[in-house]
Amino acid sequence: MFYAKFFDNFVKMIRIILIAAFVLVTVLIIGNLLANRNQNSPRIFSYLLAIVIVALIAGFAIWLLPRLGINLSGFFQRILPLVNSLRGILPF
Repeated sequence: MFYAKFFDNFVKMIRIILIAAFVLVTVLIIGNLLANRNQNSPRIFSYLLAIVIVALIAGFAIWLLPRLGINLSGFFQRILPLVNSLRGILPF
């Protein structure tokens, strides 16, 4: 009985670590892609690239999160109050 509960908590912890690692790697990759190293490159390409990357990440998250046991509607219900409180912190 103890081992089953331990294993269940262990699997949840691994899921959280994998999600955090995926988010960190994604942020680092997007940061490197959108870094404006070449001043001669057109800005439309960087905006289009950003839109495509965000769409791919959103699609991948919608596909992956239910397989990891995360309910998307419950996830959004928990995130929306956080976004609303961030709106009060931002100066604009």
